[in-house]
Amino acid sequence: MVRGSRARGGRFVTPAEAGPPPLPEGQEWVVPAGRPDDRVAVFVVPEDAPPLVREGFARRRVQTLEGECPCGGHQHWPDADPTEGMLGRVVAHHFDDCPAGDAVLIPALLRWRGEQGSNSDAD
Repeated sequence: MVRGSRARGGRFVTPAEAGPPPLPEGQEWVVPAGRPDDRVAVFVVPEDAPPLVREGFARRRVQTLEGECPCGGHQHWPDADPTEGMLGRVVAHHFDDCPAGDAVLIPALLRWRGEQGSNSDAD
């Protein structure tokens, strides 16, 4: 998450004014509902991914934008004052069987990446 920061002279600078830092390919910045001065990095939903991976990334995006995952898990924002620094960590909770939760999404990503690796070896 990127929050506004104070520039020289004490004027508050929003990420929109300063511009968020560039992200690696496959990620993008989004503006969460009700938090116009914040930006959160999310993964772009990969079109060629299996359904479970696509659903996991889509749910993470929904949770980032709306504050709640379809599973009912909430997103919690840091209490820190945005003047304390530009970067912060947002905590996202998911129920155990949710495709967006680490327990489901990480193994699905590893399987998919393993399949991609074995497919490229055959080329």
